This record gives sequence, C-alpha cells and structure tokens, in this order.
Amino acid sequence: MFTEFGRRKDGAVRCAGLSGSGCGSEDMSNRQKKALFCACGALSFACVLCAAVAVGTPQWVRGTILCHTGAQLVNATDSELDQFVGRVSYGLFHGQRLRQCGLGGRPLRFSCE
Repeated sequence: MFTEFGRRKDGAVRCAGLSGSGCGSEDMSNRQKKALFCACGALSFACVLCAAVAVGTPQWVRGTILCHTGAQLVNATDSELDQFVGRVSYGLFHGQRLRQCGLGGRPLRFSCE
C-alpha cells in the first residue's frame, strides 16, 4: 500500500501513500489483529459446520400437497381429503414426491448420482 519514498538526514523514512498520512500510521494494533483473526476463524468454522449439515441432512424440505383437481371433481369433504393429500420431501442430492389424486399414489423420485 505504501512505497518507500526516501530517507531524511535523521534516518526517518518518508513514504508516499494513498492517503499521504505517512508510513505505518494506519496499522492495526495487535489486539485488533487478534480479534479480526478470531472472528474470521469463527466464521470459517460456522461455514464448514453448515456445509457438513447440508450434505449430511437427507431431507431439507418436507411438506404435503393437495390435488385440487381430484378433490374438486368428487366434491371431497374433510374425511375424504386424505385420499387427495400427497407428500413432498426434497434433499440436497435426492428427493421424492408422492402425488395422490384419489386413485392411489404416483411417486416421483430423483437423485443426482
């Protein structure tokens, strides 16, 4: 950031820098360096931990889906709606959708191998 510009007669170094305030006057103290290093280390550890959890978790999203078309065709009431409720479960590299439209389940599975 700063380049040496020359030496004065008393041995002090003059620097030409971006802000022109002198060589090394904007250095961080050791305590600030340690705090920044520790904060960066903690953030790195948190990122590695999140990545490990993401890869290790088989299903990230679980939910239910309703087949509106089938339920509307037969005018399904509360007790009959169970025949039209399917399941969804998605993960990072694989997932499954079970669609229920009154005539049995139609599973759709995908995976990245």
